[in-house]
Amino acid sequence: MKRIGIPVSDSKTQHIINKAYIEWIVAAGYVPVLLAPGVHAKDNLNCIAGNINKLDGLLLPGGVDINTTYYGYSIIDGERVDSKKDEFERGLFRAAIEVGIPVFGVCRGLQLIFLEYILEHKTNLKFAQDIDGHNQVSENKIARNEPFHAIFAKPRLYGGLGDDVETIYVNSMHHQCVIKPNVKAQDADGFIVLATTPRRVTSVSFVSTKDKDEAVVIEAFDITKWKEQYCKIRAVQYHPEEMMDTKLLKAFFV
Repeated sequence: MKRIGIPVSDSKTQHIINKAYIEWIVAAGYVPVLLAPGVHAKDNLNCIAGNINKLDGLLLPGGVDINTTYYGYSIIDGERVDSKKDEFERGLFRAAIEVGIPVFGVCRGLQLIFLEYILEHKTNLKFAQDIDGHNQVSENKIARNEPFHAIFAKPRLYGGLGDDVETIYVNSMHHQCVIKPNVKAQDADGFIVLATTPRRVTSVSFVSTKDKDEAVVIEAFDITKWKEQYCKIRAVQYHPEEMMDTKLLKAFFV
């Protein structure tokens, strides 16, 4: 059975992970391997990174906001950040792509992957911290596992072929996101947008009303090239673990 590593968060007395991720990985037929930063986070990271090739995949989960100051952005509407968690997960991600381990990101995981990507690659995509109408729990009091809004997805998201988009309904719990200013613009080499939504995109401060018919929120993407090196990365902005969408996980970790 494939072993999927997943980082946990630290508290004063416990390591924490939403149990939905563990149940999702197990339901898909894989073995979850918990990766903890511990008291000596750098030492733990070095140890794990040195053995990461023993994993068959890495899953970067959702969680608190990313501290965007590391990437040169002031924090806007931040709720809570954890710089130790950021550093640990950045290190895991870099170690995984270095040895070619597939990486799957969820919500915060998507955002971290994208912010790491734009450190080294040119793109017309933009990072936003202030989108409204995308958190069904705090804004609409809707249960975490209930589909909330439509996204337009390519078959590749579930292992299919072709570019015809299909409407699917997903949940949503975020205010940081990635914006594509022009939905018709060509993707960067090795960066493949898999799903988008126009939902409340004009609530983002840098998206003007004249852009409303072109700008979209990216809900899923693949990265197949990091610099000139092949990689296997997929990320989604929504929370498939809460909807127990094992088909999505199996389509990636094949």
